[in-house]
Amino acid sequence: MKDTYEKQIEDLKRVVENLDQMGLDEPTKRLARSGLNTEIGQLERELNAILRRERTKLRTFEADDQIIEIPKGLFYNGETEYQYHNGAIYQFKRPKLDKDGTMQLYHYIWIDEGKRQIKLSVRTLGRDKFGDRYFLEARYYKDKKDEYPYMTKGIDGNNTKYKVHVKKVIEYIRTHEGFEDFYKQKTQ
Repeated sequence: MKDTYEKQIEDLKRVVENLDQMGLDEPTKRLARSGLNTEIGQLERELNAILRRERTKLRTFEADDQIIEIPKGLFYNGETEYQYHNGAIYQFKRPKLDKDGTMQLYHYIWIDEGKRQIKLSVRTLGRDKFGDRYFLEARYYKDKKDEYPYMTKGIDGNNTKYKVHVKKVIEYIRTHEGFEDFYKQKTQ
């Protein structure tokens, strides 16, 4: 793929150089040059994305006697715990209460769907007058080595596709002392 992009860029640049010799009027040359430069720019962006992926070194962790690569979108320098379950990578943060006695945590799940990668964000809140709750957001990536998503969207909390992942996050939170009752009012 990289070689194809490089060849296409070279070919288009050669066409741009030869526009003056094609006997076209000035407005047509300007229009052609503009269109060709736009296409060259798009191909160069695609080529740069491929080159960035090639240079990216992923961190790893061990789960079930397997070495699992942590996608670039899950890199975090703070204290996190990674787990691998049913083909998904979970990034958990240990639950703790804020100074005002409430809780707000972000947990992430990386789901590989082949042609696209999904980073599901499960934002859990609780211990306040509104009760325990969570919100979902999905970020879509083309490759696990990409640093930024190509699309982000909010997801309905009752989404059945992601319910299994939300349950795993809630189970993780409940394993910690003082959080055994987290979100029980909704799941009984």
